[in-house]
Amino acid sequence: MSLPDTLIARLIETVKHHSLSGDMLMLGRQGWIGTRKGVAAQLLKDTLENYMPGVQEEDLKNRNDGYSENFFRMLGFDNVDSMDMSSFEGASIVQDLSGRLDKKL
Repeated sequence: MSLPDTLIARLIETVKHHSLSGDMLMLGRQGWIGTRKGVAAQLLKDTLENYMPGVQEEDLKNRNDGYSENFFRMLGFDNVDSMDMSSFEGASIVQDLSGRLDKKL
């Protein structure tokens, strides 16, 4: 899955409105789509100006790949992990949720 502009805007609003922080786990490593066109692109621009003044979309995405951990860190989460059943996309935790869970999880 990936994060498009409309979802990014709604995540920013939700996290900021409810003052969410701490550790964050993505189920599946979320890719970055970002701005598309038209009304959705304007929504993201307006949301950034309102909730994260001075931050540009380019600041949010991972610089070295097409994923979104940096976005969640910039939202205020301390630790950002991703869990997937394979290491194909570079998840930080490889775990099949239909299998036996390690006690540390």
